[in-house]
Amino acid sequence: MRITPARPELVRPRPPPPSPRRAPAPARVDTFTPGPRLPDLGAALRERLLGPDYPTTAEQRAQDTERLLAKFGPALAALGPEDRRMLDQISRLGMSPVDLLRGSHAVVADGGRLYDAWRDGATPRISSHYPGVPTQQYERALPGLGVLLFGKDASGNTWFQLEAHPVSDLLGHGGDFVMHVLSGGLNIGPGGTSPHSETRGDALQLPDAP
Repeated sequence: MRITPARPELVRPRPPPPSPRRAPAPARVDTFTPGPRLPDLGAALRERLLGPDYPTTAEQRAQDTERLLAKFGPALAALGPEDRRMLDQISRLGMSPVDLLRGSHAVVADGGRLYDAWRDGATPRISSHYPGVPTQQYERALPGLGVLLFGKDASGNTWFQLEAHPVSDLLGHGGDFVMHVLSGGLNIGPGGTSPHSETRGDALQLPDAP
């Protein structure tokens, strides 16, 4: 008898034996412990360059006044009679030590009275303030504090701000200008920065106090 071999396509391979089931892997336990957070170097550098931010609450202003008077008190006490009289006039206008020492820009509704009183003995100079007003501007040196820059606005009223360095100090005054630009237009005074600037539309408007 003849046996016909099975055709290859009809021979089915046996399935492989099932693999043994593995136990699930244990959940991973993260043992990483975060270290201490690094300081905010951006804020630290800003405070180092520009000083503390301008105070906006009564408590902050009180703390800033204490800081500024501790720093500049000896220089204020050592001023001569004429310089002290000028700062007394500024104080009577209602300007605080915070705004004065931070270089806030102030405009006084006085028709130029203080400008006329202060220019005797002051040094003529130019600045970027009120470029369309031809009136001569001046700075008055206040030892240990900086210089008081003043002039007249387009209405003939006195304006002023305390600056840390005279215009003749190219390095110091130039550095203040760089900080003014980098800070977004803040005024730079000997005691810190101020948002009160005529270029920002936020100058302090003060009534006259003869």
